[in-house]
Amino acid sequence: MSGEEHGEEAPTDFLFSRLREPLERRERIVLQRLLGKGGQARVYLAQDLRLDRSIALKVVSPGIGHDPDSLSRFREEGSRSLA
Repeated sequence: MSGEEHGEEAPTDFLFSRLREPLERRERIVLQRLLGKGGQARVYLAQDLRLDRSIALKVVSPGIGHDPDSLSRFREEGSRSLA
């Protein structure tokens, strides 16, 4: 169930290609397309196969995970979005 099968163009960014195979191999999340990107992260439209619904998957940009302050802000934002 890739984006190509639904007539959507697959994103060409490097994170998409690096994330897609490991996520799909777990048979849990299928990446569909890039929704947006900023200085700290990229957000992808994905399909959660267990929940059978579309989700937004936010992925921290390379290098940010090594900065404790940036990583803390990323985690806080994720916690707020779940509330």
